[in-house]
Amino acid sequence: RRLCRAILAREVAEALRIVDDVARAGYDLGHFARDLLFELRDLAVARMARPVDLAALVDAPEEERRELGELGASHTPEDLLRLLSLFSDGYDAIARSPNAKILLELAVGQLASAEPLAPLAELVEKLEAMERRLSGASGPGAPSAAPRPASGAADGAPSKRGAATEGT
Repeated sequence: RRLCRAILAREVAEALRIVDDVARAGYDLGHFARDLLFELRDLAVARMARPVDLAALVDAPEEERRELGELGASHTPEDLLRLLSLFSDGYDAIARSPNAKILLELAVGQLASAEPLAPLAELVEKLEAMERRLSGASGPGAPSAAPRPASGAADGAPSKRGAATEGT
């Protein structure tokens, strides 16, 4: 659960420290990765399911189900499902690899640094607002674009070539 908290808080260094602590303590990293996979699954389910259905969907004591709900509450179901999907893609390799620690660190680093997804409705709203601004600016009577400087000069001053020809 500490690792999930670090991942969801986007604390990459803390997440990697937890993986290192687990490896140093001698735990089987394949089993640890499986436990993380199930924890991410339970987080996603706890976020999506109704509280009355949660007991049937997540095999955990009531207190743990409540903690899962609280932990996932500040994230969208889509974000939690994306984290679960990202980790499940690499899980098999972690479980079979003689270099499980490296692969687990890579996966955990990716999870903890993953940017949250913006809700689709929010993106559509932003695009519509941008479209309204752009269409309003190009309507009748709108000011035209500022003229470009002559001869490619950045500050509007005559270019060296232009200055040389003016004096001749």
